[in-house]
Amino acid sequence: MSEKWMGCPACGSRIPVISGYSSWCDHCHFNLNPAQEQKKETFLGKAYEALGRKNGEQLLYKLMKSSAQKPSITIQGVIAYFLSALVHLVSLGLAAAAGYLVWMGSDKFFLLFTAALLLGISWVARPKVDRLEKDESVLTREDLPEFFRLVDSITNELGVNKIDGAVLNGEFNASIGRYGWKKRVIIKVGLPLFSILTAEEKKALLAHEIGHVANGDLARGFFIGTALNTLRIWHEIVKPEELHEGQSGGLLKIVSSFILKALSFFPRTYSDLLLYFLYFNKQQAEYFADYTGASIAGTEPAITLLEKIEYGRLYEYSIRKTALSSEKLNLYHCLNDEINHLPKREKSRYRKIAELEKSKVDDTHPPTYFRVKYLQSKKHLQKKADVDMRQFKSIQQELFCFENAIQNAVTEEYWYYHS
Repeated sequence: MSEKWMGCPACGSRIPVISGYSSWCDHCHFNLNPAQEQKKETFLGKAYEALGRKNGEQLLYKLMKSSAQKPSITIQGVIAYFLSALVHLVSLGLAAAAGYLVWMGSDKFFLLFTAALLLGISWVARPKVDRLEKDESVLTREDLPEFFRLVDSITNELGVNKIDGAVLNGEFNASIGRYGWKKRVIIKVGLPLFSILTAEEKKALLAHEIGHVANGDLARGFFIGTALNTLRIWHEIVKPEELHEGQSGGLLKIVSSFILKALSFFPRTYSDLLLYFLYFNKQQAEYFADYTGASIAGTEPAITLLEKIEYGRLYEYSIRKTALSSEKLNLYHCLNDEINHLPKREKSRYRKIAELEKSKVDDTHPPTYFRVKYLQSKKHLQKKADVDMRQFKSIQQELFCFENAIQNAVTEEYWYYHS
């Protein structure tokens, strides 16, 4: 890669130009993050972000000086429970009102019709649990014996119940959650992300996710979690379809769109309000999950894992490159090659973006820079046991069987949205 120089359009400083990568200024940070996401537009969304700017650093230093603790119930948590209870009472109240109307006027058509209407609305407004997508196949210990042997060893170390199943997908991420009314705990692992991690980082990733099962995150609990999910569904149901440029809607469609947009404001704002009161609990729960990953795999792998998770845009580029190539490229090899040949200056850009991200417009994670600083304060943590490289090779062989199908699904999705 040839390196040239240019003057910064903003401050005139001399900045290097590396072919194929963003040119940014060290002094004024011009073009540091050209693809920066838009900020939340709602009033409470902005208030949430302001809360992060004001208190995020204060919470970080408090946790850095203390031993790792799960979040405890606070007055904000009590308010969150109260707000969630109101959400659940909506469908219950509608169903109760319908039953009362049936009891009062079993022989009156209008009351029965009203009762049926209320029952229909209560069904739509009923509490919603997280469900897996139809195309998500849950794998068990019989499907991935070595993978689950590692997962079970981590759950044993942390003293939590065993995971019920795993879903492998094409996301550059990993997650864990409770699904369905049976509350099955399912861990989701994105093979692209897993493919770029060392054995220690993979262990840290799994330990971090499993840490969420027992870290006191109220939003992941059944009562508040279903309330948040219900509000999201309500907003999606009421929210009108956006009119595309050049598309005429007519007076009736414009009026109905305005009414629906006004109605959708309430569940969205109520959800922001609930998340506002969950802020400290969710942030502290995420730090505790980071601590869990470091306590199992060691501090250094937990830190380098966080740095690699920031390479999501390289993954998007690798998808595009794989999908558009006339040759049959391997997505995972392409992604690893991009990361292995990443210039030092580009790595510095990712670190600088994370460092300047003092508050994150995200209702789950603290800024990556804060999380790294937190883990650096826990340097005394050592991994509990050396990784068994033979086990990780066996896991890699198990996961290899799913790589091709996931690559095909990812490239098909790319063409679906870009055709």
